[in-house]
Amino acid sequence: MELLEEFNAIFRYNSIINNAQKLMVADGFTELAIWEANKYFEDYFAR
Repeated sequence: MELLEEFNAIFRYNSIINNAQKLMVADGFTELAIWEANKYFEDYFAR
């Protein structure tokens, strides 16, 4: 079960990064999206 959760976290992380790259409207937006993805990932592994 833990492995599935880890996979979902990584998948979600990659989805956020991919969306950020596709939507590179402005550097600030991209940085914010990547920051949010990193924060989510850190929160996941801090559990």
